[in-house]
Amino acid sequence: MGGRLETTPDLHAEALARAGGGWAVIPVRNDAKGHKRAACKWERFQNNRPTPEELARLFHQHGLTGLAVILGPISGDLYARDFDVPEAYQRWVAACPDLGRTLPTYQTGRGYQVLAYHPDVRTRDLGDGELRGAGVYSVLPPSLHPSGRRYVWTVGGPERRIEIAPEAAGLARPWCPDTSPPEQRDRGPGNRETEESENQRVRESEEVGERPHPGDSNGNVTLPELIRRAIPQNEHENYRTLFLLARGMKALALARGREWTMREIEALAFTPWYEQNRHLRPEQTRAEYLSEFLRGYDLVRHPLGDGVLDATWAKSATIEPPPIARQFVSPEMQRVVTWCSLLQAVAGAEPFYLSVRLLQGKLRLGSPRAASAILRRLVEVGILAEVEKGGRQTNRATRFRYLAVA
Repeated sequence: MGGRLETTPDLHAEALARAGGGWAVIPVRNDAKGHKRAACKWERFQNNRPTPEELARLFHQHGLTGLAVILGPISGDLYARDFDVPEAYQRWVAACPDLGRTLPTYQTGRGYQVLAYHPDVRTRDLGDGELRGAGVYSVLPPSLHPSGRRYVWTVGGPERRIEIAPEAAGLARPWCPDTSPPEQRDRGPGNRETEESENQRVRESEEVGERPHPGDSNGNVTLPELIRRAIPQNEHENYRTLFLLARGMKALALARGREWTMREIEALAFTPWYEQNRHLRPEQTRAEYLSEFLRGYDLVRHPLGDGVLDATWAKSATIEPPPIARQFVSPEMQRVVTWCSLLQAVAGAEPFYLSVRLLQGKLRLGSPRAASAILRRLVEVGILAEVEKGGRQTNRATRFRYLAVA
């Protein structure tokens, strides 16, 4: 099978562009042991960025494989969060979606790097990668990783400058509970013994009759049936059916009463889907399909069956209202507060959708204005925050966040 020809990047041009943006850049090359090494004595550039003449000399050496940026004050207080574990990056994006869509990010040989600006960031190991600041450098796109994979921008680019402290951005903490060494981690999802034991545990749970979440209108779906339904009929349905698979796994997670781990959903759902799929595009890699599946799983707001709104509304009538709801005399207001708390619990770290007309119907109000007044009141007293206004322009309901979390 013929492959696509790849042109060699003009590293000198890239270096000039990055230097023009205020970064101190240096050349790198991969050595025989698979390490990425600076191709110059780079420490002297921590205090003075290379001049255009120096860049021309540095980037016309033989055997260069890429370029790197020196972090810290010399590059405008640039810092990097290196995610060595893709699962950790996916968890961060799920918890901080707005930042995940805006902070400049690129894919490395085995994970991701996220860039931002803030003074006095110190380098430290976080288990699933590093927070990198002054005194170190980070390899940049379009460098060639020793594995043969090229670094590529996935969000934004180097021209985007966003100033935020790593603590405020969620980049100063680990996001992967598995902080074992990479050589042990890598034996997980791809290990046949691990896959079989995970499959066995799910089979046993189905045999003892784990019941689906009450909001799942297709509640009798099992994992094998879900995978069968998600197999595409042609190559144009791959991403649509991957999202169907993700929604189904969310529904099964609700049935179990706990979330799947990334390792579980890869071994139990994605791998069978991939192995049974006869319509995979030859130019798409397994890693690309897996990345799309994990991204879709993180973005699911309505599990398969789409009965979450009805289920949480029904449950709101059977449980004690949260303490903050007792400031209202009206039982209807107390129930709406209870409902919002349940919707937030389902949404996790994300906002939830709630339309005025849906609330009007649930409370059997005479007009949408009355429902709108209820939501507006909850925002005024600090129980809800309006994250994104809905309406005809977006064709979506308004997104809220429940603030009164105990």
